[in-house]
Amino acid sequence: MAGCTTRTPSATVTRKSPGQPTPPPLLALETHGRADALFDDIMDTTETVGLLSAIYPLRVDTEDPRQVQKLLTAIPGDGIDYGLLRYLCGDTAGRLTEFSGPQLLLNYLGRAEVGGTSGLWLDRGLLTGVSPLPEPELAVRYELSLVATVLGSGDHQVLVTQWRALPDILSESDIAALQTLWTQALEEIVT
Repeated sequence: MAGCTTRTPSATVTRKSPGQPTPPPLLALETHGRADALFDDIMDTTETVGLLSAIYPLRVDTEDPRQVQKLLTAIPGDGIDYGLLRYLCGDTAGRLTEFSGPQLLLNYLGRAEVGGTSGLWLDRGLLTGVSPLPEPELAVRYELSLVATVLGSGDHQVLVTQWRALPDILSESDIAALQTLWTQALEEIVT
């Protein structure tokens, strides 16, 4: 991070119009934010209580879902440098605020054991009071938030996703179309 310099994003995710070129999508990725491996023996967050997360942009310039892993592994510092560059480093913070941010947030929570004799039990009642709107009391940062996790036990595991969108921007049919594309991409990866 010497000198606090970075490349800047140039476009956001847009709806594709017939005959119009569409720039590669810009996503916001939210990760666990624990990058102990980057700091060797300096930091150990394994027994930290609380939520650590890092949110950073990723330009997805491929239509091949298998290539996304290569994009992710090429990100220096597991993306935690972005927050430093965007909010704390004076010479880059100002430049980065000039660009529109991502409209879509993707947060993969990893795997969670549920059911069986050990692990977590899924209590669907906990979701009863959850607002369908992302952060209903705050200004909206993302038009669509997609949270994914793998739940299950042993050989019985399933990918679960939660889609939260602004109804004034994305209609139910828009979300249904996106979910169809999501399912098709997952099927390509699995088969």
